[in-house]
Amino acid sequence: MSNHGMALPSKGLARALLAAIRPHQWTKNLLVLAALLFAQKFLSTPHVVRGLVAFALFCAASSACYLFNDVCDAERDRCHPLKRHRPVASGALPAKVALLASAVLAIAAIACGFALRVRFGQVVVIYLALQLAYSLVLKH
Repeated sequence: MSNHGMALPSKGLARALLAAIRPHQWTKNLLVLAALLFAQKFLSTPHVVRGLVAFALFCAASSACYLFNDVCDAERDRCHPLKRHRPVASGALPAKVALLASAVLAIAAIACGFALRVRFGQVVVIYLALQLAYSLVLKH
């Protein structure tokens, strides 16, 4: 417990959250940096910094989607021989915590995306909307 009487998250919960956001999948987001190569801006520090920020924001957005999708699929995943070990399906990460983390990551990605550049913020919103549609409707 902290000094304010609130329980601090356990190491197990933090590990479960880290696993659920799937950092091993973030390599897919490196595609964002391809624009630097095609525009021949990969030696320009301001462009590289913006590219790295864009990469980080897509990592946050994709992780938000993984968390939301895992909550949507938890019951089905519990019956799957491999997916049943995912943090939400196994119960290591409570659905409420996963949804809260998903919302925080999505809002941060959107807000920072618009701060980076309006069109980039719009791309983040479209990406999140497509992933939400997939989780709720399209995959069924």
